[in-house]
Amino acid sequence: MAREVNKLNLQASSLITRFFILLFIVFMAVFILGPLFWLAARAFVTSWTFPNLLPDGLTLQWWRVITGDESLKKAIRNSLIISPIVVLAASVICLPAAYAFARYKFIGRKTFLIGMFAANAFPKIGLFAAIATLYYTLNLMGTVLGVIIIQLLGTIIFMTWIPAAAFAAVPQSLEDAARDAGATKFRVFRDITLRLAMPGILVAMVMSFLHAFDEAQGTYLVGVPTIYTPNPDVCPSTKLSSANCCSLFNSIDHSISNPYRYRPKAHLGWSISRRVPDQVNKVAKKRVG
Repeated sequence: MAREVNKLNLQASSLITRFFILLFIVFMAVFILGPLFWLAARAFVTSWTFPNLLPDGLTLQWWRVITGDESLKKAIRNSLIISPIVVLAASVICLPAAYAFARYKFIGRKTFLIGMFAANAFPKIGLFAAIATLYYTLNLMGTVLGVIIIQLLGTIIFMTWIPAAAFAAVPQSLEDAARDAGATKFRVFRDITLRLAMPGILVAMVMSFLHAFDEAQGTYLVGVPTIYTPNPDVCPSTKLSSANCCSLFNSIDHSISNPYRYRPKAHLGWSISRRVPDQVNKVAKKRVG
């Protein structure tokens, strides 16, 4: 009898636990996906006013406004040109630093790593306003170089922390084994370290590109009125001031950027673990041959 009572109590507690877990999942789904669904819905309605539960009508007018806006096309073209340049410059500057942080121990290493968060710990508009005085002195206001430098500041943390973790995840024993097999330092770095860390580097490059593409505050302060980016707050078009146009534009932006923000991270660890034995065998076979 006592065993049956304990069994019923365990089943009841298990059902209650599952109920609260399911309730939490539903709450988080509504909290995270609710605003995205709201943006997507506003892109297809004429108007939606309180207290109506349903929109007043459906339309594709806002899509025609977005696709026919010339200033928005120019802003997108500017970002598609500037963002890859920013990623390339960040790679040249930050990847050697990331390798040094991962492989070498030196005084102030942790201080430098944590100090990189200082740029993101406070509102960036204060940092940009302070940089503006320097820009006026160097005549960089309203120039492509000025916008590249501003956007580059936001990518440093991505291009340093993520590749540093990727380089650190490569076992030192693999490099030592390759060196014992007769491989040069450059070959070890090229065939083992760099290739195994490449998934993390690609993730950092994707994150940096998306950050540069979406950056608005610095570009608005430094680039306007010469250079614009595809952001409703920066783009000079008055058509984008409509709530429906902003909802449509942000829906498109989130649908493009969010899958690339989270998908590479899911495959990073699996890709590294899968490629470790492949690279070791490759170096060994070349040495034997």
